[in-house]
Amino acid sequence: MRNNFQVAQWTSFINDSGLKSITRSECLEQKSIFRAIFAVLNMILHPFDNETVADSYETLAELGFYKQRLGSEIRKYENPFVSVDCDTLENRYLIQFYWDLNYWLFFPHLSADELAIKIGLHYFTGEIEKSNIYLISTLIKRISVNTKNLATIAERLGELAKRNSLSGFKFFSEEDE
Repeated sequence: MRNNFQVAQWTSFINDSGLKSITRSECLEQKSIFRAIFAVLNMILHPFDNETVADSYETLAELGFYKQRLGSEIRKYENPFVSVDCDTLENRYLIQFYWDLNYWLFFPHLSADELAIKIGLHYFTGEIEKSNIYLISTLIKRISVNTKNLATIAERLGELAKRNSLSGFKFFSEEDE
């Protein structure tokens, strides 16, 4: 493959076919744990932006936490999705997502690295996944030495996500068992 985007597409295609695949990419963008944490961090930063919330929904849906292809429903709302009356929602997956979104907004007192751990442990339970959650939290802690601003930390994480590898960070994989 020539770039990480192609790796992600082929991995998704193979996994959707019922086969199990393992990629050797150290790119953060390829790590499902990072993608989930980053999606939730973006929702927390921009809860009133339906576009960001819908993109985060789609990312989490790709990872198997919600039903896919409902991000467009979130984009249709004229008012922010987070302020919608939950009783008017008809789709149970959107109702669950609505409550999850509101749940994540109740942790402004947590530091970014603590928030990453909380998000990661909410969505992932395997031992290897937990190890990687703590690695991502350590990365966030390193980034947040100079700033406690979540927006700045998320921006820096977005930049690091595009890198092919991170020096000093080796994520655990299923082959390491």
